[in-house]
Amino acid sequence: MASTELGAKQLSEVDSGSFWAMNRVLASGAVTSAALFLLIACGAPSPSESLMGQPARPDQNRPSQASEARPNDAPSAPQPAATGIRVTGDGYAFHAPARWMDISERLAKSGQEVDAAVGEDPDAATTVRENLNVSVIPTPSLSLETYEQVAPNTLGYMIDDLETYDRVLIDGVEAVHVGGEANTGEASFFFEQYAVVRADTMYTLSFAIDGERSEADRRHLIDSVLASWEWQN
Repeated sequence: MASTELGAKQLSEVDSGSFWAMNRVLASGAVTSAALFLLIACGAPSPSESLMGQPARPDQNRPSQASEARPNDAPSAPQPAATGIRVTGDGYAFHAPARWMDISERLAKSGQEVDAAVGEDPDAATTVRENLNVSVIPTPSLSLETYEQVAPNTLGYMIDDLETYDRVLIDGVEAVHVGGEANTGEASFFFEQYAVVRADTMYTLSFAIDGERSEADRRHLIDSVLASWEWQN
């Protein structure tokens, strides 16, 4: 785990515009994830309106929390890639989980700062709407270390105990990985965010996953998306 101390020298070497842009995008990804989490209607309301959405139909098929697995436990076999729709963004492409749908255009029209977004089909969602959104920003002077330092404060409004996990590789590129139980007052869920710096650009992948899922099931869902990820250009 990286140190949580951010020295003055590090901050002075970071371009202030890039630094605040990163803070904005980290928070935006979290807000969008939370907003979508309870978004069941087919429209594209603002985050505050989305959070007031009603849960989907009750269902007992969602896996329980009985199974335990750490986010960075080594898998016993290579993770199969997701087989849902293929989404292409600015410099990347990935497959969504089965039965998830592309909601990028709706979010863009609502003014939310995302490059791509996918979420459960409202008709298939059992209790809440799980989702992933991807943000892309130029970061000419930012590093993964800087991200690790600012993430706890930036995401602290909804995650009291943000954990920094071991770094992972996403299609061969190193990524920071943070996560924790999130609560916005209107929604409770498990939030995970990955950050990659590639070609002076930061990519953040923000997942909002139903807290009723077991940790092992959550890992399978997220890792399947990461296994499908392809960097382009």
